[in-house]
Amino acid sequence: AGCPTDGLLTGTDGQRWEVGYCGTVRMRDGAVPARRKEAEVEYFVEQKVECVGLTVGKPRQVGENLWAGQYPHIRDVYARLVLARPPYADEPLWNAEQCRGCIVAVMRGPRPPGPVVSYGMKCYHAQQAGAAAVVFVDWDPKGKFTHIPRIDEGAIRDGGPKLHCRIPCCFVLHKHMRCLQEGAMHSVAFAPDRNPFAPFGWKIGYVLCPRQESKVTMSKERADELMLEFLKE
Repeated sequence: AGCPTDGLLTGTDGQRWEVGYCGTVRMRDGAVPARRKEAEVEYFVEQKVECVGLTVGKPRQVGENLWAGQYPHIRDVYARLVLARPPYADEPLWNAEQCRGCIVAVMRGPRPPGPVVSYGMKCYHAQQAGAAAVVFVDWDPKGKFTHIPRIDEGAIRDGGPKLHCRIPCCFVLHKHMRCLQEGAMHSVAFAPDRNPFAPFGWKIGYVLCPRQESKVTMSKERADELMLEFLKE
């Protein structure tokens, strides 16, 4: 009992092998594969979606009928993407350990008549978990970019802790949610100021998941289940 026969082995260099054992020696006793072959490599699909940076505080007036967002926190980030749990980040993140140093995807909302959860509260909990950046995802399937999304610093609730936004935050539409692939390396990048293709005062950019080998140990079916859980909240 407890003697391996077939399985998937990952070497110290990250190379994965389909292996077979004789079935008579336990792993703890030094079982050595009787046969092995290089495992088929799985890849994350390359995806690129547009995003909009959140202004910190109220946009400032810079001319007659001209308003510009404030983006001292905005910078480009390249890191692994993790889905926030709970999805709305309305309390300290349950998966904080996995979020450290990562780009964390957080759902906007909940949708009415649910309680209001501010971007500030969501960002605070992501920062406390050590996130490198936050990608907010709209809950509305019909949503569009109609205004500059805003995150307010200060107390996240009456008498609560205060947020000082230190990490880049952006917003993507609901229709692009499935382009965010948990466990894959993603880039969050922003266009230079006064980009001729952006509305005045907006900070536009993109979230890119380049094609890459999947090192995620969960099955595709389990990954799809987690995404559905994230979306249905």
